[in-house]
Amino acid sequence: MEKRLYEWFCTQRARHVPVSYEILATRAKIFHTQIYGTTNFEASRGWIANFRSRYGLRSIKICGEKLSNNQDAVDPFIIKLKEKIRELKLSSVQIYNADESALYWKMLPDKTLVLSQEKNAPGRKTIKERVTFLLCANADGSNKLKPLVIGKAQNPRAFKNSQIPVDYKASKNAWMTSSLFKDWFHNCFVKNVQRFQRSKNLPQKALLLIDNASSHGSEEELVSNDGNVMTMFLPPNCTALIQPMDQNIIRLTKLFYRKSLLIRILTNEDDIASSLKKITLKEATYLLYNAWEKVSPNIITKCWHKILHKETLENPDSDYEAEDLIPLSTLRQNLCSISQELNDVGELLNSTVGNDIVITDEERDGWLFEDENLLPLDESLNTEPNENVPETEVLKTVTNIDAIKCFETCFKWAEENDAPLSDLLVLQRLRENAYILNQKIVKQKKITDFFFK
Repeated sequence: MEKRLYEWFCTQRARHVPVSYEILATRAKIFHTQIYGTTNFEASRGWIANFRSRYGLRSIKICGEKLSNNQDAVDPFIIKLKEKIRELKLSSVQIYNADESALYWKMLPDKTLVLSQEKNAPGRKTIKERVTFLLCANADGSNKLKPLVIGKAQNPRAFKNSQIPVDYKASKNAWMTSSLFKDWFHNCFVKNVQRFQRSKNLPQKALLLIDNASSHGSEEELVSNDGNVMTMFLPPNCTALIQPMDQNIIRLTKLFYRKSLLIRILTNEDDIASSLKKITLKEATYLLYNAWEKVSPNIITKCWHKILHKETLENPDSDYEAEDLIPLSTLRQNLCSISQELNDVGELLNSTVGNDIVITDEERDGWLFEDENLLPLDESLNTEPNENVPETEVLKTVTNIDAIKCFETCFKWAEENDAPLSDLLVLQRLRENAYILNQKIVKQKKITDFFFK
């Protein structure tokens, strides 16, 4: 019966039909009745969970964009891009991509375990303060522009007499508009690219790839005054397939941001609700900037492989796959690094909800990426970290807890004395590192640890 159920499941997924717990349980009951002639089979959640474990099934959020995309338009665009590269004689350093995404910068998971007699789970009001942020980088990751953040407030109170590491703009709904994008292109993107190319002694030419959203205006409007910096729109319904920023760059930035958000909450001595209230939009911009800095050039380069790689520039007619020459040691190191980040976030989430509740990997990923509609992370990223977590703390002159408190004090002192923004960001990263190190040496005791052997 299980084999038949699994074959049915594979058939449905091959057709991209979503299959939930309830659908799978119903189909299991039907097959059981057909095969054994009885109707007393319940197909409980426990049975479904065991079935999933035996056959390696897992639950993910449906990404609604990819199946609606037009695969037939991809190849013509690649050819058009190759011709543009040949015409302008561009290198990967001169080709950029930009895209925006929403960020609920104060939201925590809304799931919890309850007692059997509880019918619902009253809790704190969900904080759904949202901003839109835009990321932009060139194809080799050597030039990452400051994030553009769009909020509702024209002059946020938290920004008063303060420095922020991002470009900030405001709109009525905190969404991107054509006027904001045009302003960003001419006053941020063009100036940054020209300054970067002068510093590298590069030709003053650049191409920006963007999707065809109405908020991006038209290609005619997005050209520099000298005509050397221009834009090229991706074809409609293809961005989730080939746009570099949608190939996990934005998603990883959100992963790093939410990890930093959890650390910031847990390093505060107040309860979670009070800690969340204390986090301002200014501090959120610090967290976002540091998250963007953690996305390495290697990751950015890999996300361009679907439409651009070294061989495309040297021989535009080649079918060469650049991923084939990535050293195995480098690839393995990158995958383990992302896997460790996911595991760290899971441990931090469990610290916020208490010892009696365990956040599953599915719930963790649902919270990390619930405010987006991007491609899922590679299956290979779900590997276990290789290093064992030490069970006892190594004797140190300065403990991690003391370091966390010191960095907190130093950060406040630096803010009050108008320290350079770069120094504030360094202090924040050091505070996060101290907390992560402290988490790794604290191992939660099990009830069996208290039994005498």
